Amino acid sequence: MTVTPDGYMPEVDSTSDEIRRRLAAGHPTAVPMRVWTTVQTSGHGQRGRTWRAPPGNLSASWWLPGPPRDAWTTHRAGLVVLAAAARLGVELEDCGLKWVNDLVHVPAEGAPGKWGGILAESPGPAGIILGIGLNLVPPEWPEATWVGAFSSCLPPAISWMEALQAEMAVPRTTEQVREDYAKACRTLGRQGTWLCPDGTTREGTFSALLEDGSLCMQDHAGRQHTIRSGQVRGLADRYM
Repeated sequence: MTVTPDGYMPEVDSTSDEIRRRLAAGHPTAVPMRVWTTVQTSGHGQRGRTWRAPPGNLSASWWLPGPPRDAWTTHRAGLVVLAAAARLGVELEDCGLKWVNDLVHVPAEGAPGKWGGILAESPGPAGIILGIGLNLVPPEWPEATWVGAFSSCLPPAISWMEALQAEMAVPRTTEQVREDYAKACRTLGRQGTWLCPDGTTREGTFSALLEDGSLCMQDHAGRQHTIRSGQVRGLADRYM
């Protein structure tokens, strides 16, 4: 299968799976690599869910050598995408981040929608596989949106890759990430539901971002709950 020097593949089942295959085939774990495509046929997201990507969307994964991901890896990646979009001139009014790994557009009127997602995985002690998917064409499912829904600037996938690569090289301290993520997070201050890993649900207000990147919920009885996993949704929203 054709692979260009910058990691582009015309089509691949999953960019993250391709990273795994290359590591298994002997790619040095101390050497970074990236794989990206606009035709991904079998992507995946958190908790094994399918990431549906019509042809034309950007699907990209990076092998980042070093220690396993820290608590802020996913948050940092979300800020990288927003900064890359701003670098390209993409209009980001009403855009932000849904805890913990989604890029969202939340208009004053109308339904919110997801236009990108992030998945950080640590296959071992040698590094991180970071996957980013962005909707650059109109989506096929109702809870999603795309860059063209909120911006007249529509950069091609290769420009997104260049901007993402540049923003990944920008140093961001944990304190900066926490502060900037809190500002961009559209989940904070929202009343919603936590779908707990054990299958139960709790309702309350998503009140704070904690020092380890977790989300704090205050339920209707005033009790505080720390959310490290599971899904969160707004009470009045199908998606947010």
